[in-house]
Amino acid sequence: MSRILFAWELGGNLGHITRQLPIARQLRQKGHQIFFVVRDTAVAAQLLTLEGFAYTQAPINIDKKRLPHPVNYAEILIASGYADPAVLLGLVQGWIGLIRLFQADLMVVDHAPTALVAARLTGLPAITIGTGF
Repeated sequence: MSRILFAWELGGNLGHITRQLPIARQLRQKGHQIFFVVRDTAVAAQLLTLEGFAYTQAPINIDKKRLPHPVNYAEILIASGYADPAVLLGLVQGWIGLIRLFQADLMVVDHAPTALVAARLTGLPAITIGTGF
């Protein structure tokens, strides 16, 4: 069966994981191996540990320079490290490393733009889910 990596990189609270969980449950039931890469491991612990899913911390920008009120998606990406080539390279390489380490066959992405870049660079098929923000 396939090895499927679930990615969540931006945003907060439980919405991303709760949207991914029903899909992950069904895929696991069909015999696929599931691994989550999450923005917030404290949030993940509330749900994923109870469900028996493995997870790890997503590559995220730890620079504390944040725009107080981003007005569009481009400003969210800028605040997430996209304005600094070294930071962006580190984020992309972090995702590529996780893809290779897990030996993923497919990525399911919910608000994880850098994970999508890494998937594209490695040739990994990716499916996006979410609100379309």
